[in-house]
Amino acid sequence: VITKYSGKIGSIMCNLTSLSMGLEYLGISCPEQNIQFEDYLEKAREDEGLGYRGSPDTWSELAKNVLQVEMKDQPYNKLFSKVKDDFTKDVLDLLKTGKFVIMSVWPSCKGHIVRIVSISDDGITVDDPFGAVTDFNVRQKCNSGGYDSNDKTSESAKGHHVLWRWTDIENVTIKYI
Repeated sequence: VITKYSGKIGSIMCNLTSLSMGLEYLGISCPEQNIQFEDYLEKAREDEGLGYRGSPDTWSELAKNVLQVEMKDQPYNKLFSKVKDDFTKDVLDLLKTGKFVIMSVWPSCKGHIVRIVSISDDGITVDDPFGAVTDFNVRQKCNSGGYDSNDKTSESAKGHHVLWRWTDIENVTIKYI
């Protein structure tokens, strides 16, 4: 169940940030200069009167209505250890055909969206808008922390192309891609 969020907008922009990363992967740039792509998407969402930014249906409508990009969901709602083979096949098939994949992880209490860059025998390489995960179990248990977050004063992007090892994420919930 997705409800209205009352915290700071930056705390729940992983969805539109991951969507913008995927669109840029497809070669689609922000239609307006001097604005971050995710901020453009948020403004377009509001202007179009679309639903809650945390809803995959809203992202699909936004991508289609504003940028003519078709999206679809593949639900899993299980631990990685239970869906690893199907997940790997599904994601690799999509990546091989040039599509981008964004993924929802952790229970709803700490839900999060990342862009999948690649999959290997070692794990999943992701672009994580929030930074680098330091403790997957903390997030899975719905606790705060567990991240070395991106620092606004730094040029480094701690969440860029980070490897999530299979052994680290085996007990993490994957909700959908």
